[in-house]
Amino acid sequence: MADTFFVSQLGTSASGATGIVFALMALVTVPVVVRFFRGLPEE
Repeated sequence: MADTFFVSQLGTSASGATGIVFALMALVTVPVVVRFFRGLPEE
């Protein structure tokens, strides 16, 4: 309930914020996944 209320207060900027958060999560996740798959054959 609090999340939907908070998003409704933000208005149109909410979609932009979620896009920025998604991009940051992708930038953090991709190197970790690449490093993980690169380490598999070496083991």
